[in-house]
Amino acid sequence: MPTTRCLLPLSLGLSLLELSSGSLPRRYAALYTSTRSRLRPRALHSPGKLVRMKKEGEEGVVCHPESSICRRVKTELCFGARKIRELETESWYSPPVWMRNPHVHTIVAALARKTPAIRFRRDILDTADGGKIAVDVMLGLNDTSTNPKVPRDEDKWLVLTSGLSGGSQDSYVQSMCKSAYEKGWNVVVLNMRGCGQSPVTSPRFFSAMRGSIDDLKLTVRHVREKLAQKTSNPTVASIGWSMGGSIVGNYLAFQDSPDFHLSERIQAGAALAAPFDMILADKSLNRNSFNRLVYDRNLARKLVTMINQHVPLLERHGGVLGMSGEVVDVDLEALSRAESVREIDELLTRRSFGYPTVDAYYKDVSLRHRLHKVASPLLVVSALDDPIADANGIPLDVFRENKKLLLVATRHGGHLGWCDSNSADAAQQRWCAGWVENVSLKYLDAVLEDAHHSCTH
Repeated sequence: MPTTRCLLPLSLGLSLLELSSGSLPRRYAALYTSTRSRLRPRALHSPGKLVRMKKEGEEGVVCHPESSICRRVKTELCFGARKIRELETESWYSPPVWMRNPHVHTIVAALARKTPAIRFRRDILDTADGGKIAVDVMLGLNDTSTNPKVPRDEDKWLVLTSGLSGGSQDSYVQSMCKSAYEKGWNVVVLNMRGCGQSPVTSPRFFSAMRGSIDDLKLTVRHVREKLAQKTSNPTVASIGWSMGGSIVGNYLAFQDSPDFHLSERIQAGAALAAPFDMILADKSLNRNSFNRLVYDRNLARKLVTMINQHVPLLERHGGVLGMSGEVVDVDLEALSRAESVREIDELLTRRSFGYPTVDAYYKDVSLRHRLHKVASPLLVVSALDDPIADANGIPLDVFRENKKLLLVATRHGGHLGWCDSNSADAAQQRWCAGWVENVSLKYLDAVLEDAHHSCTH
């Protein structure tokens, strides 16, 4: 679910003015009660405490019982930190009461989240197929008076990948940029082809894996060889949301193969609101008329708008570029009328990236089928009430078997939500995701510190 303005039906569109007041308008009470998620996880702990998940469908933490990370997960949120003891005081996530409906939570996060503006420098990278990807390097915050420049650690680099059709302009991405920047990270954002106003110079867009893995490899290599020149062995981590989270997870599963150069490796990652099973996610988008109108149709409209901007390029080439360099014919007229993500994947994505059917594409990109191969630390944060990334797809057994994985499942959060209560400075930022940002960044710091300690002893 992208965080830019959605074209919601008027009867369902939430007024930004009313949302900014911090209370749920009375006329949306019926929406709150009528669209409750069918998944109702039971609370397993009191607020402020974190416990191991004992039953499927309950919130908590799941990891291998003998992993170094799991041994340090007791009753507080302590993710393998040897010295970062402040993790123990991190409280468990609890949303504002009126955001406990996943649809309300998701919509508020998409429409009303506000973060301080970020200053970027855009680097354009050339791809092997003649295309270009835009990598935005964070330079700082626009308002330096209230947020003075924080000293950079030249060794620490964080690559962010957004959800479907998103980019560095999205509020949840910029919110993470701010949090990571304030913790000393150097931050770059990968904008997938055609997203974030990035140029499209070859007739190829993006998928949830093929092509996108190569573009992420190019970005990581750019960070190591160009951006981090002052250090010989920089630490590179990555955080992705939704589809971007699937890309990060799949990347970690692939990077021990011979196809990856050492300059393309990332040491740790985090996947937030990632759909483990894309077939289930597709069914979630079409579960009822609400999901079809509010989520699926609006995602499709945004994708179609982006694609239509590049129709002349596709017409000049006679179609889209396949994975082997061949030109694949696409019905551009039908594509311009597509009203669902599945239609777009049928008409464009699966053809361009060499899949026989849409379901074959969805099965191949599903993170649950590749998690067991992950050999680097990976944090996965999922909301059990996510209306898009269906929690029934979470492969709990894999998290219990792979020592490199850690699952944090919250009862609430919606899709790309995890909104905090508004801060006192609501004019500058509101409905930000401070909790999930702190958990993700502290996890990365903790596991990377442990890795460094292991290498020096």
